[in-house]
Amino acid sequence: MKQNILSFLSTIKSEILDINKFLYENSESCFNEYKSSDYIIKLLEKYNFNIEKNFIDIPTAFRARIGHNHPEICFICKYSSGSDDGHVFGNNANATMSLGAAIGLSSIIDKIGGSIVVIGCPGKYSNGSEIVMTKENVFENCSVIFAPHVDNITSINNTSQACTTLQLDYNNLLISNDNANQSSLDVCLHTVHFINELVKNISKECYMDHLNLTCDNALIEYPSSAKVKFEIKSKNHKLCYKIEENIRNYIKCIEDIININCSIKLIELPCKELLDNKIINKLFESNLKESGLIEMNYGKKMLYPLGIGTVSHTTPTIYPSISIVNDPSVHCPSKEFMDLTLTEYAQYNIWKAIEALSLTALDLIERKDLISESTTSLCENISKNL
Repeated sequence: MKQNILSFLSTIKSEILDINKFLYENSESCFNEYKSSDYIIKLLEKYNFNIEKNFIDIPTAFRARIGHNHPEICFICKYSSGSDDGHVFGNNANATMSLGAAIGLSSIIDKIGGSIVVIGCPGKYSNGSEIVMTKENVFENCSVIFAPHVDNITSINNTSQACTTLQLDYNNLLISNDNANQSSLDVCLHTVHFINELVKNISKECYMDHLNLTCDNALIEYPSSAKVKFEIKSKNHKLCYKIEENIRNYIKCIEDIININCSIKLIELPCKELLDNKIINKLFESNLKESGLIEMNYGKKMLYPLGIGTVSHTTPTIYPSISIVNDPSVHCPSKEFMDLTLTEYAQYNIWKAIEALSLTALDLIERKDLISESTTSLCENISKNL
């Protein structure tokens, strides 16, 4: 069966690699990926996938399915540019890998049983549609999830940060002549300083990021309102929850003391850290090396949150990094990295990743005990973080 997949892939290689070029030339911003999603949907329809468009009421999202019953192999397909400069994150290549692997596996799915699902996930990395889909239980029937991405090194068993994004609004502070130096801005700045100290005291691996503060003094001498938005980042989402709870308790206390009106709200759904499944990664590593990509790194720390991190807490998931550059000093995201997605070197590695992903999915369908092992591994990993 493995040779059948590889032989079929060889006949459609140019068509699959054309995805990379098309998305590069037609980059679209988050949730405006109409050309991209339409192109991808038509391609999947050509290979007999059944398509659900406008998936969970997101116009540029889709779910494509072929085959029957379990195990259900899911491929995450990202195609948003995430930047006005184009595909600086390489989502043109990421989509190519997921689609190529899914279509390659589809050539034999009727013979081996099981099903393939491709989820089109618009939006950015950190808070794209994956988190909303997780909340809607989209992945509950999936047996395993593949979410490959291009990078400046090849790596498995990776990690990412958990993140909670909050906004504090200070309004209608009562300012008297005797207390004219206490404005909404003053209290806001004091609170930010306190929160920063609180975060640092929880753990050295927790910190505030992307802080944005605005105030309004159009009507009176002192600001009548102030607003601050920030992210809490940590290696573990439980620490983020603890920090958020402490912030809410603190705000509740000072409201009565300082006579302010302060509201606190989540700006985005919280993002959990990535749990990269070691059982599936071990299998993928073997297939990747057999395909010709020998050099491997382990445990790359992504210094940013990932939507796939939240997904990885529900279903055994891998998020392998595939190098497309000869020089690891090339930064991702960047315009230089984006342009390198079209080089011969990049396309060679992308193709080898497609082959390895297809064969890994086949191994899992044929060896259902490995799916059970990966699920057990996930449960153990979650238990460690409780």
